[in-house]
Amino acid sequence: KLLRLRQQKMYLMKKGSVIRAVGHWETGIRTDPNYPSNYFHLANLFALTKEHIWTVLYGEMFLNLEPGTARTEVISETVYNGYQRAIELKGDSAKISFVKNMTLSMTDLTDFKLPAPMMFGTSMTVGTIAVTGETDLNSTSLHKIRKGFLESWEKNGHFEAYPNVVIDRMKAIQKAGHLETYNHWLFSAGDPVGWEFWADSHKEEFSAFIEWFNANGMQVEKGKEMTRGSF
Repeated sequence: KLLRLRQQKMYLMKKGSVIRAVGHWETGIRTDPNYPSNYFHLANLFALTKEHIWTVLYGEMFLNLEPGTARTEVISETVYNGYQRAIELKGDSAKISFVKNMTLSMTDLTDFKLPAPMMFGTSMTVGTIAVTGETDLNSTSLHKIRKGFLESWEKNGHFEAYPNVVIDRMKAIQKAGHLETYNHWLFSAGDPVGWEFWADSHKEEFSAFIEWFNANGMQVEKGKEMTRGSF
């Protein structure tokens, strides 16, 4: 199924209809921000590009809206691979590349405000401080990086400056005390060995997370959705 999906996306690319497909699905998000399939298609499509930020953000959005299906496993792996492609740990340094194409508008320059995707990558870079000395990027190190990312995002006032429902969701989960469990679950299909090891020794934490998650499903108000044009 995954191979067939990727073949379909490659067919779209060969036909030169990628822009139309992306526009169609992003219009779908603006029409109904809680419909999972639009995020599913966008995450898989951007996984074929070097715009890793949209792979991981659209993918994480999908995982919150549609947990526990066969498609959940597909996107869990897709998001994990997106981070793998965007972050390279080199022991005492890290190479971060979430966005390939980035432009600055005159408004950005006048207001001294960098584009949100650029700030996303910068905050992820700050997050890698938590894994200094490591060279293996896995679900455990990604948890540390994402935790550091949230700390940087909040410290620099980005929650107000760059509203984003996915990052807000991460913060809400952290506030509820489930960030570590959530991050390991998020990457479970991408790092199945790491997930099995972690879940086996954190059964109570996982049960508590599932109870919270089921009672606090993600709902996005129309007008507050996340697309490339709104972040």
